[in-house]
Amino acid sequence: MDDKSYNPGPLRAVGSDDARFVQADPVRTAQVIRLGCTTRLDIEPHVILEGAKGLRCIVVIGYDADGSEHFASSMADGADALWLIERCKARLLKGE
Repeated sequence: MDDKSYNPGPLRAVGSDDARFVQADPVRTAQVIRLGCTTRLDIEPHVILEGAKGLRCIVVIGYDADGSEHFASSMADGADALWLIERCKARLLKGE
């Protein structure tokens, strides 16, 4: 089985107040549980976006399939979006 044909299906929430997600896998017997901790492994964008639901504001930065940069923000004022980015950048540099 090649990774391009592998599609484990949608995520489902575990418990009404639980932010973790479990992905049932019909092909492989293990379950993937999001633990909410720092990892050095990449996480699929849809998992991050699902976890961001309910936030007061959001900034999305990434690359599209062609490698072009993508930016979107729920905040109308670019200065507010940049302030949030810089605050989060400082926390990332501190290792928080």
